[in-house]
Amino acid sequence: MLIEAREQHSPNIAGVDFTSAAFLGRPRELFAATHEVNANIKDPEKRLGVELYPFLRKVVLGDMLHTITFGKSPFPIGVTEDRVRSWQKEFPLTKVERIHLEFNFDKQEENHRIFVGERENGKMHQAYQVIWKVYFGPAISMRGVELAHALEDQRVGVNAHMNVWGGFAKIGRTEEVKQKVAFALGENERDYDIEQRLLPERQYVYNPVRVAELVEQLNLDGMVLGIDHAFDEGQDIAELLNSEEVRKNTRVIHFAKSNHGIITPQDAQAEQVLRQIKETAFDKGPVRIAFDFGPDAIKGLNHGQIVEKMQVLREWALAA
Repeated sequence: MLIEAREQHSPNIAGVDFTSAAFLGRPRELFAATHEVNANIKDPEKRLGVELYPFLRKVVLGDMLHTITFGKSPFPIGVTEDRVRSWQKEFPLTKVERIHLEFNFDKQEENHRIFVGERENGKMHQAYQVIWKVYFGPAISMRGVELAHALEDQRVGVNAHMNVWGGFAKIGRTEEVKQKVAFALGENERDYDIEQRLLPERQYVYNPVRVAELVEQLNLDGMVLGIDHAFDEGQDIAELLNSEEVRKNTRVIHFAKSNHGIITPQDAQAEQVLRQIKETAFDKGPVRIAFDFGPDAIKGLNHGQIVEKMQVLREWALAA
């Protein structure tokens, strides 16, 4: 039975996505579970989409670790055009909405964040930057952009943190990136000690209002409002949603707790924030809610349990 028959949707929510942040070691599972959920949804516009983190470097290393640990390795495996096409051939109801570009602009920033930029945030965040350097690489490589471009038949866009857009702007390549993809979005993230050669002020990193201003200055197509990163910074979500700049530019909302923590319908704070989002009229039209959880979200869950969790979260996000 198709589930639309009993659903009433919020007019300010266009659709729901899951990012691959929870599936770094199991990206095929993301495609499989999304396909199964979508098999029960008649309206293509209301089907789940996916946002991919393009872990393209060290594909052989990632695959080897997964082989010798019988799929238990927590490290990412490669996400390439060939693999995405293969997974979509197997699970044709899964559509890629966006590619999340690499976290750092170039090699200089990778090293800066490891040794300086993330020092104030602690050793764990410095360690994460080492992992991203090994498995992700810098945005200047254009790997993430080229992956989105290769999937242009699906109108795949990209989103990136503002340090990346600041870097492309500095070398005059923003328009080149935009021409290769269906749309280009900027996103707020956690605060860190950014190099001024990329952005003149730290607030352009983490303050959604300032991010929205820079999105307009760079003529991007809109912004991803990172609720998880707003939680990281202790920001007032209602105040952000009341900001004219944020309302004018938001097209996608990343929804998770601080540090990509898990959100459930039983979470009173999350329910309040979701209600505030649903009551907000965004200038660019209804927004997509993208659940952006870390790997703990599916730890220990089998395929059926993942599908059930996705169904519950989708219905909660869309409900009027």
